[in-house]
Amino acid sequence: MRKQMYIPVFIAGMLIASIFTIVPVLGDGGKAVYGMLYIIDDGSVTIPDGSSGVVVRFEKLNGEIIDETQVCNPDNGSNYLLTFSGSYEGETGYFNISVDGKWYTPEDNASLYISSWTGKRVDLHVDISPSEENDNNGGTGGGTGGSSGSGGGFGGDTGDGTSGNKPPVAIADANKTYVAVGESILFDGSHSVDDNGIVNYTWDFKDGSMGYGVNVVHSFTQEGLYDVVLTVRDAEGLTDSDTIEIQVTATGNYPPENLDVLGPTSGDKDAFYSYNISATDPDGDSVKYIIDWGDGSSDTSSLMISGVTFTISHNWSSAGLFTITVYAEDEHGARSNSVTFTMSISVQPVGDIGYLIDKDSDNSYDTFHNSATGQETPVAKDDAGKYLIDSNGDDTWDYIYDVDTDTLNEYNQPSNLDLTLLLAILALIGAIILIILLLLRRREEEDKKKSKIL
Repeated sequence: MRKQMYIPVFIAGMLIASIFTIVPVLGDGGKAVYGMLYIIDDGSVTIPDGSSGVVVRFEKLNGEIIDETQVCNPDNGSNYLLTFSGSYEGETGYFNISVDGKWYTPEDNASLYISSWTGKRVDLHVDISPSEENDNNGGTGGGTGGSSGSGGGFGGDTGDGTSGNKPPVAIADANKTYVAVGESILFDGSHSVDDNGIVNYTWDFKDGSMGYGVNVVHSFTQEGLYDVVLTVRDAEGLTDSDTIEIQVTATGNYPPENLDVLGPTSGDKDAFYSYNISATDPDGDSVKYIIDWGDGSSDTSSLMISGVTFTISHNWSSAGLFTITVYAEDEHGARSNSVTFTMSISVQPVGDIGYLIDKDSDNSYDTFHNSATGQETPVAKDDAGKYLIDSNGDDTWDYIYDVDTDTLNEYNQPSNLDLTLLLAILALIGAIILIILLLLRRREEEDKKKSKIL
């Protein structure tokens, strides 16, 4: 029998409250809207080029076929509209795809959420790309193939002849972990991994409700501490779970704001430089600061009173440009927007092509760093103290740079100063020639007058 491969779909009634568009709209990240329907992620399947008889079917977990659509000669990125009767709000089911009775493995899961008034139309966007057919063995186009259950519907072996399948690794994440009663949380299981792909994501919110899919939105109706559990399952039935703690209070929590960082943006290697950091928390919570120095090291302060300035010093042991990133985080884990800036250590920016590096801190630059390629090449000075730069390591000078005037020119090309001096000399010569011509003409006129008198 041929194995059937499914794209899981979860239908929930609380996510969409204000989508009334009746024309399909594709937005960022593959999001699509049709009627009162929200598709979080597109499903993807690879099938042979020019195939016909593609069937897109929506089934409940118990194997009941709600509806199916026959598609001939499918195009990449086609939209398939499934129309079914009855109300299936809150049901969990699958979209599965077959081509001439042969099933194909989806590349991505599709999580689908439908509001209670969506009606009976489901617009599923599936990316179809030509590929050699998957040789999975399985059933023909009618059955559900394997066992079914809450958040499941997968069964049997992978059909690829492999053994020693490694279990998946579940990684539960959320966009916030400290919220108010009724505040929506986006739970994210996309960082979970498996060598053969994860086929099911089940969320136990520990408030009597469950969720299904890679990304699930949920809110809690009562205060408390909830250990939300994500369980993932691969195609061979192996599972793993991960827990994330959510604290729900009456008022919720807001991240620190007004993050301010004061300190130098240039200096020398091995020298220490101090930075003053402060932020305020709207809830009056204690705040700590996380600093990434851009050189592979970081520091985290202890919790401090909101608004109190934190002072910290740091040194860099090598020359270069370092991106410093600073966050403020309150005692509940809510994090502020970051402040990011660049620290130049023993370097001199050279236009937009790179920078000079003083490696031995002798106040003279030794090396040029090409920003485009990352290549570093030695530099030299001419008699005027300007730096000669070989930007690509071909042993030929490409640029000449004047540190004092911050002027960059191509090598063997006149600098702006040289051009100005040349123009001034030419103007002076022109003026002298003009004066000589005028004097000669005046003398000629005087000679003519004298000849007339004589």
